[in-house]
Amino acid sequence: MLSLFGGPQRKAPLLHYLELGSTDGEANVPFLISGTNPECVVTSSLPLGLLQIGWGDLKQAEITGNAVDECIQLLQHAPRLTYLNLVDVVWPQFDQNPVLVSTTHRQLRHLGFSTDQGSSLGDAFFKAVTLPRLEHLSYYPQCPGDLNVEVLDVLIRRSDCPVKSLSFPTVESMGEEQFIHKHRNFNTLSFICSLAAPVTSLPKI
Repeated sequence: MLSLFGGPQRKAPLLHYLELGSTDGEANVPFLISGTNPECVVTSSLPLGLLQIGWGDLKQAEITGNAVDECIQLLQHAPRLTYLNLVDVVWPQFDQNPVLVSTTHRQLRHLGFSTDQGSSLGDAFFKAVTLPRLEHLSYYPQCPGDLNVEVLDVLIRRSDCPVKSLSFPTVESMGEEQFIHKHRNFNTLSFICSLAAPVTSLPKI
């Protein structure tokens, strides 16, 4: 029945928003939706390899519970993507040290990334991507004591992107003065959200 939404010969797809998920995380049957090129996709605990659709028109996506290498593949297959929220990202099932292919995505402007499997997973992802149009970045590895802010700095400098907002936990060992100093040269930056103890005073910059 889902194939009815595909439209004739991939020229007039009717399905623009697609939301699919697996209740037990054990889905193994492909979802073939012939001729469909959605603009927005939301998935939960569903391997992206099972989702057999056209990715060329995708502009927004929220992906929950997928492996980090699948997240990289999504960037490779969806060149028009502008908004991507990656939730509860995990290591590949049989490889916690995957080789991630370096990927440049030239349209992505908003990126959210969260995981409960340690900041090293986020480090691996951010080292692999270059995002020259990135404006908004949210990163929550749920282990702020281990957060490597240098990885985010390197991503922004390598991408030479016009980042406007950053959201992430402050490293426990990083003082306010060091934090401000590290980000003072991002000329486009206008908003920072950092989960930390209240700041009683700020250094002059």
